[in-house]
Amino acid sequence: MRPHAAIPITTPLKTGGVDLRHAISSNKNHTILKTESFSQLRLSILTTVTAIRLSVLAGSCSRHKEKTISPTDPLSDQVDSLSRLVYTDPAGVEATFNALRDSAAGRNPDYWTSMSTIMSITRLMQGDREGSDSVLATVKAFCDANPGPTRSLGRYYEISGIIHTLYGRNDSAIPYLEKAYNIAMAGHNYSVTINMMGSIAELYELNGDPAVAVQHFRRALILADSTGIHENDFSTRTRTAGAYTSMGNYPEADHFFEMNMPQLDKADDMGRFFFYSNQGNSYYYRHDYRSALKCFLNAEATLDSMAAPDPNYLAVTDANIGECYMFLDSLDKAEAYIDTAVSLFDAMAVNDINQTFYLNSLRGSLALKQGNISHAQELLLAINPAEIVIAPRYIAAHYNRLRDFYAATGDYRRALDYTLKAAEINDSLRLRVNANFAEEVNTRYRQDTTILNTRLRVIEKDEEVKSLYLWIYGVILTALIISGAIVWISIRRNRRNRKEVTSLHESLISTKMENVRNRLSPHFIFNVLNSEIKDRNDGVANLFRLMRHNLELCNRQVIPLSEELSFIDSYLAVERGALGDSFVYRKTVSPDIDPDKVKIPAMMLEIFVENAVKHGLRGHDDPHKRLYLDVELRDGNIVYTVTNSSAPDGRIPHAPGTGTGLRVISQTIQTLNSRSKRKIDLCQKVVDDSEMPGRSLYRIILTIPADFRFSILEKGNWGG
Repeated sequence: MRPHAAIPITTPLKTGGVDLRHAISSNKNHTILKTESFSQLRLSILTTVTAIRLSVLAGSCSRHKEKTISPTDPLSDQVDSLSRLVYTDPAGVEATFNALRDSAAGRNPDYWTSMSTIMSITRLMQGDREGSDSVLATVKAFCDANPGPTRSLGRYYEISGIIHTLYGRNDSAIPYLEKAYNIAMAGHNYSVTINMMGSIAELYELNGDPAVAVQHFRRALILADSTGIHENDFSTRTRTAGAYTSMGNYPEADHFFEMNMPQLDKADDMGRFFFYSNQGNSYYYRHDYRSALKCFLNAEATLDSMAAPDPNYLAVTDANIGECYMFLDSLDKAEAYIDTAVSLFDAMAVNDINQTFYLNSLRGSLALKQGNISHAQELLLAINPAEIVIAPRYIAAHYNRLRDFYAATGDYRRALDYTLKAAEINDSLRLRVNANFAEEVNTRYRQDTTILNTRLRVIEKDEEVKSLYLWIYGVILTALIISGAIVWISIRRNRRNRKEVTSLHESLISTKMENVRNRLSPHFIFNVLNSEIKDRNDGVANLFRLMRHNLELCNRQVIPLSEELSFIDSYLAVERGALGDSFVYRKTVSPDIDPDKVKIPAMMLEIFVENAVKHGLRGHDDPHKRLYLDVELRDGNIVYTVTNSSAPDGRIPHAPGTGTGLRVISQTIQTLNSRSKRKIDLCQKVVDDSEMPGRSLYRIILTIPADFRFSILEKGNWGG
């Protein structure tokens, strides 16, 4: 169970196994306001941490307000000190604030609203939610009557965000804190701005988005550097390191821990405690338990040096130390520390199933290491993980402990089951860590910290050196214009070069295909003339029509399907005499296909038909010569099927040829597929002839997506 860094917002202690999130723990007469559990469980120390946050808020009232009241005003000191008692004596704070608020109303409206909003917290602590809402409504009415981004409105948004966090509604709290941040930024109230940025970052981390949290923490540190307000740097760096630990980016986490080392002795006790706890967490998650133990022992020593250390912190720290000793096989020390932690938790009377689950799991693992199998079984099986809401990494740890238990008892099947369950969770966690790491790196590259620092320095000294700023703005604007012009020219030049390269590439492809196509036309004519002259001379008229049709297609790379089918009809009219009177040609086009609208590369189907005639139908006497051409729409694709019968004896006539046609088709398909996500497919099959048993049919199937674009081929038409 791992404690987290002290923060200036309502954030409970981060624990390794659990985030036992109670919005407000009851203290004597204080009413308990519970919120829903979170994916990461934390111990119930919200009261203490919220007190830390409100003291920062009250401090922000008394700092950086030179425009309205002297920073040494006694009223400011009273507000600052009283805000620290909100959780220990809410009724007394409210009574005192009532008197102070009446005396301050006529002097400074910001002080009136500041005290009123803090009183909404005291009402909430006393269980008077309606009274809390009433106070906030009064402040909102005052702000509505005095429109504008005033500090009163900023304080209203700030406290509204705090109240949302008290009820566990972090997503709802973020917009309010962002509005408070914007108002503080506009009013140059940088102390509040830095606090709000850190608060927003912490909420993003609580919501499981450490990459965004890191971005906001870095912005807070940059703003602190630019304004010279460094009072929260130690805490912010500690929390930034914790966020990097959550992301698994341990080198960057170590960087921020090392940045805090020179200021460690100057930090207050709580700052040192949270530093050691977060650093211990970082080593723990790296499985460096010896280094983690050293950090947690330092955290314990820091707590012991305090006059009245919080029992929650003591319990969590003892549990952390005990767990590290257990991993280092110092079982006696582990048992002593874990028992102390359990006793402290029992004394606080915090009854939470998630806390009980984690402690039982830890104690069960210890009992197993000590050889007490029955006690380990009792603890490990006391609570079903499916009944709780807890961080996945601790479910995985519990499954590993169950694996060890079942392995020790010889139930290897269950041991394997829990091994697989733990591995599944760990794989998911690794993916999440990698995603967060990538997102954070991407965010850092997008962020121009140099410009941000410059802008913040300019804003800070705006009233002091306006004339100098005008000159600086002019220089910056000129530089940006020049840089923008250079970038614009460079981008245009690069685009033009890329366009020229693309155009040349496409022109080269088109030229190559046109060259192949020009080779095809005489090849085709030579094949036909050879057949025509050899067999007979009475088909000259058909031949002339075929030649004319071929000339029309020579300079067109893509044609309608109707023209391709017409060309095939002309070709078969020429060849019919050589194929015999019994030759059967059947052409079928599906009714849902419009041949005039469907495009196809010129002569692609004709080449299949020509090869069918040349290699399958000529050269033998057969009264059952058949050629089928089918075009149909199937699953978003247009499927072209050319089927021809075979010789009676099953042999394949070897008519002379060069294979040019099929090479053209292969090159065409390869070129088209290289420029399209959806691919053209070509396959050949030999199937049984159902009409002539014992014989085969040769079939070639061309599949083209219905929405396929032949842009590369069509560009070749422009020149023709």
